[in-house]
Amino acid sequence: MGQAGARYVPQQNPITIRQLLTHTSGLSYGFYEDSPVEQMYQDANLSDPDSNLQEMIEKLSGMPLLSQPGTAWRYSVATDVLGRLVEIISGESFDRFLKTRIFDPLGMDDTAFYVAEDKLDRLASVYGPSENGGIEKLDNPGVNRYKKPLTNFSGGGGLTSTASDYLKFCQMMLDGGAAKGGHLLAPKTVELMTANHLPDDLMPYSVSEVGADFSQGCGFGLGFRVILDIAEHGTLGTEGSYSWGGAASTVFWIDPVEELVAIFLTQFMPSSQYAIRSEFQIATYQAMVE
Repeated sequence: MGQAGARYVPQQNPITIRQLLTHTSGLSYGFYEDSPVEQMYQDANLSDPDSNLQEMIEKLSGMPLLSQPGTAWRYSVATDVLGRLVEIISGESFDRFLKTRIFDPLGMDDTAFYVAEDKLDRLASVYGPSENGGIEKLDNPGVNRYKKPLTNFSGGGGLTSTASDYLKFCQMMLDGGAAKGGHLLAPKTVELMTANHLPDDLMPYSVSEVGADFSQGCGFGLGFRVILDIAEHGTLGTEGSYSWGGAASTVFWIDPVEELVAIFLTQFMPSSQYAIRSEFQIATYQAMVE
């Protein structure tokens, strides 16, 4: 037995890179309330902005997994673990690797892990429901952390950016990895990334504890939700489209069939409050007549 009634069993197999990319590694994020392991994540303060990825992984290595690797889908810090893996393989810090390999080649000049002082007036505020039924500006630690330099380069939720910068990244993906006369990724790499990698018994999956989070009829690729069955998905869209959303009700998707990139940036938390992302998707496809 472990903390608060947790029962530990030996890990059967090592975690694979594919499991990290598909959120099936057994790791978690710490915001669920269905296991004593979640409290361990909170107590460890994994997202400390003054820490770093190496220290974060060292903390994680001393904590139990929530499930055996490959047996369950759970949104998690796996993307942060992948950031540390990039550092080890490349020999560069994660922020430097992204800048030289992705941001600079794509001209993403406003994308970084913190907002420079001369750009702070452009940093959007976050809003949420107020007690009187309206909305109010939130003093959000998740935003405030980006107002000064930090050293914990989170792969899962660390970057600040703009709509125009994010469009450049999405356009590269839509174009099969092409960028400025060359390729950041091979077309077959993009195909592999945007194919479903989940077995049937791990679908549908859920980011929260309150529902399937718009994932009916969807699989998961190497970092993206992928629509597999439009009828089961139950809303307008295209099979083969891939996407993801953010905590402040943001969403993007890429539709290779329609040659469409959709980016919706808003600043409202929690994202479960109002289904604006699905309404945006429906309105987008309703507006297409040819």
